[in-house]
Amino acid sequence: MTHLLNTLPNFLIYFVSSLVFLAVAVRVYIWITPYDELAEIRQGNTAAAISLVGTILGLVIPIASIIMNSYSILEVLAWSGVSFAVQITLYFILDIWFTKVRNAIIVDKCNSHAILMAGLAITMGILQAACLVP
Repeated sequence: MTHLLNTLPNFLIYFVSSLVFLAVAVRVYIWITPYDELAEIRQGNTAAAISLVGTILGLVIPIASIIMNSYSILEVLAWSGVSFAVQITLYFILDIWFTKVRNAIIVDKCNSHAILMAGLAITMGILQAACLVP
């Protein structure tokens, strides 16, 4: 029980910091992308929800990996920033590569495009997580 109480402050620091970073990253992602995923989701756009959840998972997976392998919260935040940059870059590459993805998700509400985007974001997150072992 003493060990639990001694490690609780570290848990809270890492957990709260990660949640704050994730919230900010998702907000910035929504701001950078040409459409507001949350507004689309509120209107019932399942494709936007699938795409956004994929991005969130693509961010969380590397964050979890670096938390398990890091020695400081600053290291976690730095690598989380790198992971966010990779996800943003992935979005823009896919937006160029698949020119109609944005319209397919927002206008046509096409789940197949959203699943592709989500799957690639998750794949990138897993790959990053594997590379983040210091």
